[in-house]
Amino acid sequence: MKNIIRSFLMFAMLSTLIYSCSSGFGKEKKFNGVQLFYTSKITEAQADKLGNYLVTGGFADGEYKTVQITKTGNTFEFRMVVKEGIEKDVEYIEVFKSFARELSQNVFNGEQVDIHLCNDKLKTLRVIIQSNLLNTTSSSETSLDKTTESTNSEALLPSDILADDDLEGKVISVKGVYLQMGQIGMIYDEAGSTSGIIVDIASMSKDEKKQIIKGCSQGCEINLKAKVINQSGTKKLNAIALD
Repeated sequence: MKNIIRSFLMFAMLSTLIYSCSSGFGKEKKFNGVQLFYTSKITEAQADKLGNYLVTGGFADGEYKTVQITKTGNTFEFRMVVKEGIEKDVEYIEVFKSFARELSQNVFNGEQVDIHLCNDKLKTLRVIIQSNLLNTTSSSETSLDKTTESTNSEALLPSDILADDDLEGKVISVKGVYLQMGQIGMIYDEAGSTSGIIVDIASMSKDEKKQIIKGCSQGCEINLKAKVINQSGTKKLNAIALD
């Protein structure tokens, strides 16, 4: 949880602390600026493990943030206070899904973790269900049609693709800073950008997928050949090969 993904989460978080004297949010611990509440469903050891992971992963970076951990049935609920409107942003939703999977693997022994995006009263605005895979695409979306291939050999930036609706269905070259988060990939114009495009690498060769997964977990500069698709109103890229 470093570099671009950390920046993504930091931008989403509202810098705030909640007065806890009568909050009813549970017991409170502090981890390098993060105010962590944990309910009676969570042990102190689990709260400490979570807090320490947030520190080592860079989430707890000295800036004020408020989170809460609780559990309903077999599902852990990581509740975080976010900026207004973040709960509606599709790009952030994909990152939160990946973050939930990271918490599951690294803190909660593989158990289900859902992310609750909350207002400054810790009231849930939206629940993000942990996901291990990108949304699957239909065969018509992943098939390559030679007639749709772009004649523009110059590599485009993600912002160019987002701004140009005429590129949908075309195969293009794209360049930028790429981040692989488990099964989810995102490409940005540059490090620190908050606007990017989801990338599905399922159609790439096995060797190239290995190269990306291994080399881009912390972010890397990359050139890809990819097909631009529109899935449920959101532009995505089906990566074909390294370019």
